[in-house]
Order: sequence, then structure tokens, then C-alpha cells
Amino acid sequence: MSLFTNHNFSQAWHALTAQDPNHRDTASKDLAFWQQHAQGYDANASTPDRYAATLAAIRAYVRPTDTLLDVGAGSGRFAIPLANDVQHITALDHAAPMLDLLQHKQASQQISNISIDQTTWESANVAQHDVVLAAWSLYRVPDILAAMHKLIATTRRTLIIVTSPGNAPDDTPMHLYFYGALWQAGVFPEIKIAWEQPTGEPAPQPVALVVWERQ
Repeated sequence: MSLFTNHNFSQAWHALTAQDPNHRDTASKDLAFWQQHAQGYDANASTPDRYAATLAAIRAYVRPTDTLLDVGAGSGRFAIPLANDVQHITALDHAAPMLDLLQHKQASQQISNISIDQTTWESANVAQHDVVLAAWSLYRVPDILAAMHKLIATTRRTLIIVTSPGNAPDDTPMHLYFYGALWQAGVFPEIKIAWEQPTGEPAPQPVALVVWERQ
């Protein structure tokens, strides 16, 4: 039987994560991971040209007067550079080791328009923001449909989910799960592809942006 029987993307997501031996299905497992790997991940993710095309694609949707909610902001891969493009950013993440890195960057660069909200997305109680960004941060959500409903409710204008469209080594088209879950939640997003080619990489790699704009 197909995982997509009756177009149940929530069920398909559950099946996908259940068969992944590396899936961090609880907040405590995820926090333990980041306590060990935050520094190394940040060093790799903060390489200036690694996500230049993705950042440019996100910037096309933001305005100087916007409030932006960064769901799973981590060490500030996007929150730090986007701080100059919007009025205010709420950086939400449950992993203190990652947020410590973000706060260090914020202080060293004298950025004053980022506020920190240390919590999980499931537990978060946040006001609507003009733009809601979730970049590579929804891998752990236990109930993808509930997560999508909450993202929609928190979005005043534009929701952007950044994920893999099926890159090596696992080739899982994550963007289709998020697109399908948003569709199942009652909205119709678009899929855009940004092509990244960091220095030293032999070929460009696609990054998917699943974008929904409130009409």
C-alpha cells in the first residue's frame, strides 16, 4: 500500500521518520545532539558562500518594516544576516548551545533587533509575524500536520520552509512532504529552487523553498 493513500501526508511523514535510525524524535535527544555538535555545525553552516543563493531567495520576500519569526534559528545562519533586512527578528529554538552561539554573534556584531525565544515549536506561544521562516528545522516535529497548522496561524503574510529536494546521500525529497502537509492543512504553497555552489564543491546543489503567501 502506498504511503500516500488518500493523500495523507501526515501519515507518510510518520512512516518516513519512524524508519530513520538517526531520527531524533524527542526534544531531549535533539538537545543532547546539539550539546555535542553545535560548534562543528555552526562552523560549517556559517561558511559565507554556503547558502548565499538561499539567503538571496529569502530576501526577495522580506521588507524593511517586517517582523520575522525564525523557527529553529539555531546559531543564526539566517537570523544574523537577515537582521539588516527587517525591523525585528524573533529567533526561536530549544537548543541552548545553538542559541549561545547566536547571542555571541549578535553581541559581537552589535545587532539589537533579534530577540531570543528558547522553546520547542510544539510548546511555543508566539504572536503573528509578517514572515515565518523554518529553515532545515522541522525534521523533529512529531506531528507534521499540527506543525503546519501552527506555522500557518503564526504567518501574517509569508511562510517559507527551506529544506532538501532530494540531495545525496539519502535523496529524500523532503520538500514534497512539507508541500503535501501544507496542502493537507488547507493552503497551496509554491516550490522554488535555489542553486548553491560553495567554494570547492564540484557541482551546484539544489535547495528547496516551499513558500505560502496569505491572500
